[in-house]
Amino acid sequence: MRRTIKRVIAVILVVAMTLTSSYTPWLGKSSQMRTVEAAGNVWDGTADISWYTGDRDSYDISTAEQLAGLAQLCDEAAHEDRFRGVTINLTADIVLNDTKNFKNWGKKAPKNKWNPIGKQGSAIMGYCPFAGVFNGNGHTITGMYVENTEYGFWGVTDRAGFFECICGAAVTDLKFNKAYVASSGPAGVVAGISESSFVSGIQVINSKVISYDGAAGGVIGSCHQFVQTYMMSFLILAAFGVFVNPILYGDAAAEEIFGEHGTVLADCRVDNLAITLKKGGNNSAGGIVGAGRTGIATSQVAHLTVTDPTGNCGVIVGENPKDNKNIYLKDNTYYSCVIKSDNKKSFIDKNYSKNLKKTATIKVGAKKSTLTIPRTKLKKKSKSVSLKCKTNSTGALIYKVYKTPKKGKKYIKVSTSGKVTLKKKAPKGTYKIKVSVQENDAYTKAEKIISIKVK
Repeated sequence: MRRTIKRVIAVILVVAMTLTSSYTPWLGKSSQMRTVEAAGNVWDGTADISWYTGDRDSYDISTAEQLAGLAQLCDEAAHEDRFRGVTINLTADIVLNDTKNFKNWGKKAPKNKWNPIGKQGSAIMGYCPFAGVFNGNGHTITGMYVENTEYGFWGVTDRAGFFECICGAAVTDLKFNKAYVASSGPAGVVAGISESSFVSGIQVINSKVISYDGAAGGVIGSCHQFVQTYMMSFLILAAFGVFVNPILYGDAAAEEIFGEHGTVLADCRVDNLAITLKKGGNNSAGGIVGAGRTGIATSQVAHLTVTDPTGNCGVIVGENPKDNKNIYLKDNTYYSCVIKSDNKKSFIDKNYSKNLKKTATIKVGAKKSTLTIPRTKLKKKSKSVSLKCKTNSTGALIYKVYKTPKKGKKYIKVSTSGKVTLKKKAPKGTYKIKVSVQENDAYTKAEKIISIKVK
């Protein structure tokens, strides 16, 4: 059965890769992409639902106000199937907030708070996730600020993202720049929770995701199948004459297609993202998906920092596929990623994704990395030697005096080109020069110690 499921997922991913083949790796272009800003008028904080007629299978949205109207319509259950069978086309870049003070949004919120589209809700309060198709058409949403950090009845956590919850949905070709998402529960820039959905062509740059007590991901916080426990709750309540509004029969079809892997993601890109789990515990954080049932292919994470005191961390997904057999990874890449966690199970997905960063090397032009200079040659004059170092990295070589004999510090200097000069009467001993090249988008950091002995 598991092999059949993986074959189905593989077919879906192949189709996704074909449809999104125009995406190219960010390697070498990330610094440029991290400065992208969307143009347009800043959202005035209102919601416009005048575009919605209720009798069409496709709608175009071109303003922030219309986008906020979509969230309002989902909340009000204006479309009885939560937009199932309906495509929402974004036809312009959207600016939700001025981002000049973005780095301080954690302390001082911007003017506009985004109300996530679709709610996971509950059996009693109503289950109303977004279930349609959202096509971003390559447009960018800039300055999204979401803060759902309250705890509900019995300590139930909130969910946060552009969508709070999607189910049996598709979200494609959408970009986010400078998004700030904070939640008491699952948090992701695209969605806090995704159930049996398809997500592709997503780009998230210059953003922050924070979860106080849940999974956190750069794209999706937590992935599931359609929540069967809700369906059981619906049936129990119905037995007592209480009828609530589940998402109807479509989710059963979605579960049949996606099987054990609740959501499939393909061709997603994350660059310059910070993820923080405040409580850690059994929660997870990942550059694409925080936790859950998921299949992820041909996606890339760069310049990621995950801070998680005790939870599980991963560059692509926050759970180890060895522990969660419902995770399927294929052809994912990463570079310049840092995970800060005390959990020994935290991992960098080395066995499940490829590090695109090349290893930098430093070669010394001299035949030996230890040079010897007789002290007799330093009695009357200084002595210079060129190290002639080379590196395969695109970064510049940095030369620095690393260690000297006692009282020998003032007798040696090294130039930016690698020319070492020992002054006359330099004391005997070993002088060390550190040659290094800094990490960049394409190469790792490298260091080499060269010794010069005066005897």
